[in-house]
Amino acid sequence: MSSAQRGKRFRDFVLSGKGNPIAAFGDFAEEFIANLEELRMKYSRDEASTWSERLRANIDTATAHRDVLVEVVRAGVSLPPDQFIPPLLSLLEQLLPLQERPEGVGSGFECSEDNYKLLCYEMFLYVLAILIKAKRFREARQLIEYRYVFRRTYGGNDLDSHSFQSFNNHAGSLEGQCGVEGSQKKYSMMAYLIHERATNKHIRFSDVLQTDVLLWIAAEGWGWRPRCLVYGHSAGKLELFVRSVTVDGFQPLSILLQIKTPKEFVERLTSQEMTKTLQSEMFRLSLRGNDCLNLQELKRCWAR
Repeated sequence: MSSAQRGKRFRDFVLSGKGNPIAAFGDFAEEFIANLEELRMKYSRDEASTWSERLRANIDTATAHRDVLVEVVRAGVSLPPDQFIPPLLSLLEQLLPLQERPEGVGSGFECSEDNYKLLCYEMFLYVLAILIKAKRFREARQLIEYRYVFRRTYGGNDLDSHSFQSFNNHAGSLEGQCGVEGSQKKYSMMAYLIHERATNKHIRFSDVLQTDVLLWIAAEGWGWRPRCLVYGHSAGKLELFVRSVTVDGFQPLSILLQIKTPKEFVERLTSQEMTKTLQSEMFRLSLRGNDCLNLQELKRCWAR
């Protein structure tokens, strides 16, 4: 039974109120990870000329898996949080080792896992965006605060805990070799792919961008690059940032970011430390002229 079939079984249990949806989710998660493992690649110098094409095709194949995950999580958010969030966290935790070289495999090229680096980043953004759209702000905060435990398979073999920042890793060959199309270099190929792949009818690119920016703020800049902000100028103003011009409208951001007042929020967003993180050698962005964060209006309301 494929993960799509197991996902449908889970959704049917949730909708009907019959069966054991949590056990069904566990079955789905097991098959979902197995399906993603089938996408594992291996870079070799002999096939270097076709790597970009093969990598892009691999990521395109994974779109169906991403959309199955979206349908499952959208159904799961209707369950009591204490039932659904723990197995959801467990599933997300199982995504992270995909970015590592498998145990027992000798030396190899780090870019072999670049497909998974893109997919982990994308899937985490989508899952969090679903919770936010469902107004499950406290549950979304749980995903941000959680320590994800997995074993690194290179540079040691230690089992350790990691923050949500482990879902946002640089995919070197995507940004390098694959980032050149014709004679034009993409500013960020990872951002380009997230933008181009935003085809799911339930989660728009603006939802993904909003989540990306929120994680950047939650990390206080360091450790999370809001790559999707490259396309911020075309996304329009983001809903939570528009609503935050009132005290009540700010409450979702207060819960998600654990910031007490709108004034503190604006101060963090405009701090020198935050803007510095957009100006690294490989990632030069500016909030100036990019009003998706509704920054001018927020400053007018709260920066006093």
